[in-house]
Amino acid sequence: MKRGIILLFLAAVVIVLLIIALHITVSRFFSIAFLRDDREKSAAQRLEIPWTIYVDDVTEGEKRLFNYKSDRVEITSFDGLKLRAMYVPCENAKATVIMMHGYRSDGYADFSTVFEFYRSMGFNILLPHHRSHLTSEGKYITFGILEQYDCRDWARYVADNIGGDIYLLGVSMGAATVMLASALDLPETVRGIIADCGYTSPWDELSFVLKRDYGLPPFPLMYIVNRRFRRAVGKDLRSVGCTDALAKTKLPILFIHGSSDNFVPCDMTYSNYKACKSTKSLYISNGADHAVTSWTDPQGYRLAVRGFILNTASIEAVFFIVL
Repeated sequence: MKRGIILLFLAAVVIVLLIIALHITVSRFFSIAFLRDDREKSAAQRLEIPWTIYVDDVTEGEKRLFNYKSDRVEITSFDGLKLRAMYVPCENAKATVIMMHGYRSDGYADFSTVFEFYRSMGFNILLPHHRSHLTSEGKYITFGILEQYDCRDWARYVADNIGGDIYLLGVSMGAATVMLASALDLPETVRGIIADCGYTSPWDELSFVLKRDYGLPPFPLMYIVNRRFRRAVGKDLRSVGCTDALAKTKLPILFIHGSSDNFVPCDMTYSNYKACKSTKSLYISNGADHAVTSWTDPQGYRLAVRGFILNTASIEAVFFIVL
């Protein structure tokens, strides 16, 4: 009898410890995934593998970017947040590219080596800071679930205040954001979307990272995290998917991905491409890792983008770009 009581007690202790461990793991994963981080970081601190080898390129690119004449612009999100961006005008521009950066990154770093390429084609550049990043307000990062509406509102800002053709460019989480936004009520002047290494859905990407980094399956951790996410944000991580949005969009889309991407698997872009029902193009950079195609394969990247722009721009913009 006494032995049975001891075994029950030990079993109860094990269960309690497992519950505590699960609670700690959920809290840590939730914090790492969704809560903003306002610690100031240099390019060297912000960039992780595989981007670390490009620290010097990023630093020099950022310096050149900040040397251009620019303005700070602001909009209010649909849920009342102040969202801010850097606007770099191009003389005699006929089009604007809205560059949506990646998860816990910024447009300065992500587009430091390509912004001059887009300027060479006559593009104004708008670099929004995602909600809960840099100077924009917000507490939670939502992997495109709410950011898609911010992207739509930035496009409306450009249409109302700048004019001309509009292109949406996104990398990583920014790519998911522009793909999700592609099914929204965007201005008629949005001509096309460039999605660089985007995932199929927030749920898919977080499940992949959970498995890759922690060796854990989605159940039960993802389901508990999702419950906390619903309480905090009011949305379900399974409520949106890029494949669903792409099946509805009418906008031309260029998909770009590195074949050796170990953060967002290249297969996700193949799935997005297959789901897309509009005019579409696909460029896979052989051997490129996550979000570095424009750095490791600049010629292939630029040929793919330039061809896409020329095929989708209005007559006036095409004439301007060709010149």
